[in-house]
Amino acid sequence: MNLSELETYLSQTLQHGAWASRDKSMNGLQVGRGETEVRRVAFAVDASLQSFERAVSVGAQLLVVHHGLFWGS
Repeated sequence: MNLSELETYLSQTLQHGAWASRDKSMNGLQVGRGETEVRRVAFAVDASLQSFERAVSVGAQLLVVHHGLFWGS
């Protein structure tokens, strides 16, 4: 599945836009290219250099985190 398709699926499923009035964080895809093929996904609490390096080391094309890179405006 490519990243654009996965992003659409996750956005529709998780409905993060429904929380926009109460949650000022920038939920959703923050970095990436839509045509990237995603075969392995890694998960972490924080978007940090260590999280990115670990995701790469296990062959992940996507890292899903709870605390992203960008918060609010």
